[in-house]
Amino acid sequence: MSISSILPIHIGVSGHTDIPASDHKTVKEKLLKKFQNLRKSHKHTKINVLCGLAGGADTLAAQAALKAGLSLIAVLPMPQEEYEQDFKHPADLNEFRRLLGESEKTVSLPMQETRDECYEQLGRYLVKHSQLVIALWDGISEQRDAQGNLAILVGGTADVVRMCTEGVNHDKEFSLSAPDKTYCEQLVTRRIKHEKEVPPVKLAQLYEWKPVIESKNDPEYKIELLFKKTERFNYHAQKLKSSATNAIEKSKGYLLGESPPKQVLSPIEGVINCFAIADTLAAKRQVERARYIGLVSLAALLSITAQQIYAGLVMNWQWFLAHTVFLAIAFALYFWFFKGRDGREVQFVEWRTLAEGLRVQVFWYAAGINERASDHYRTTKLNELDWVVESLNNLMFDIAPTQGDAVHWVKKCWIEDQYKYFIGTKGKAKLNEQKAKKFQRLCHYCIGTAFAFMLLTVWITLSPTILATAIDFILILVAMAFVFFALLKNYASQMGFEEIGLRYKRSGCFFEQADAQIEKTLKVQPPDLEKARLVITTMGKEALNENAAWLQLHNMNQFEFDIA
Repeated sequence: MSISSILPIHIGVSGHTDIPASDHKTVKEKLLKKFQNLRKSHKHTKINVLCGLAGGADTLAAQAALKAGLSLIAVLPMPQEEYEQDFKHPADLNEFRRLLGESEKTVSLPMQETRDECYEQLGRYLVKHSQLVIALWDGISEQRDAQGNLAILVGGTADVVRMCTEGVNHDKEFSLSAPDKTYCEQLVTRRIKHEKEVPPVKLAQLYEWKPVIESKNDPEYKIELLFKKTERFNYHAQKLKSSATNAIEKSKGYLLGESPPKQVLSPIEGVINCFAIADTLAAKRQVERARYIGLVSLAALLSITAQQIYAGLVMNWQWFLAHTVFLAIAFALYFWFFKGRDGREVQFVEWRTLAEGLRVQVFWYAAGINERASDHYRTTKLNELDWVVESLNNLMFDIAPTQGDAVHWVKKCWIEDQYKYFIGTKGKAKLNEQKAKKFQRLCHYCIGTAFAFMLLTVWITLSPTILATAIDFILILVAMAFVFFALLKNYASQMGFEEIGLRYKRSGCFFEQADAQIEKTLKVQPPDLEKARLVITTMGKEALNENAAWLQLHNMNQFEFDIA
């Protein structure tokens, strides 16, 4: 399986074309060190550098990226023939063509009415599709425009920095979602045009890295966290591919069914592979989560049992030691899985959220719907889905608009399948409902047992019998029945059987309604495919919203270990 199926990191580059030639060596060394450090700390992640390959900053960054072993993606602001007219020096044009040949991919953006608009669309594209934008910039924002007024010039480096800090919506139309802001880091450079400008670049800051921060929130921490999450996913994905090929293929088979439209889906093969990996990893973590909740609960139960025996029956050091050992085991298991370096419970939630976003993206694409899941995956808590949204965006950034027409296949393999999965005869909603009732009965049995033993204790106390010597033992059974009740209740709550069952039932009803609506649109002659696509689009957005809500709910109810 190629690296295209693993999540990449995108770094955009924007900067001055007129950096003094005497500064080129220093600037390139700074960029090279930056890229080498990123490569060293993200060994399992493909890092793509996106830039326009213009002279000056772009050329220096492209050369440094290739030398550091990163992948270069050329993003041209207009068709190549037009773009080459903007190169004033033959040497710059020759280097542009050389670097273009070294680029792994080339994205040519469409021609706009003016060149300024072409460079503005380049800036928007870099900001939209990058997790980090490096600006080789002297820090001067406003310049004299054609009318002599001070303003941020459209399409310039300062404009790109502004886009990063203010945010860019996925299109120029009105949107209620928060604009996509991008972390921007400045390498302070000089430019010939501004050598006589006031204020000049401070020599103390020249060639230094500066984060461009416009918020009290810590964006530098967020970008480091985003990169770390991507690297950890890729690390586990590469380990998984060598040990669980069958599980990955099985997951892909569940997604695509028996007769997928291979020609329609071929452009998004990497997306499908990534879904299978994310789905398999999430399922693996889900099983581990249930196991560790059970192990922690069992260790806690044994610890409390030993403590009760020590306190009430046999007060010796062996039982106290057993209590301490089991307590330590419970805490060790808890911290290893739930609070450790990898944050395995968080991984389960985020990898499942990523997989469900990819599922929607695959079926949208197959149905001929040119929507990006990354534009609709939002929660009410800002930044909570940043890593997932950026990953979805990166996987689709260079994929051409779909011409898919597999609406019938989407109805069968997604709408019908999800409907049956959630609320079919053996659907997950009913299964979780049964589990919730099972644990409720067990809890009732525990309470009933506790009260029975309490009544027995009262009877023994009022009517001394031969059982009087066992009263301490019976009192321990009363306490343990209540403890067992609490542990069962906590386990059922953490597994969320009742809540998940209700959510599955709700989702199943939506898919059932969507299935009925699509069936109507396909029965008419000729089939109303556009109306069917509208239903599929709406269902996809609903699925994304529901999954984002599930992520938020799970993050608020993460497993907490309370020995009390």
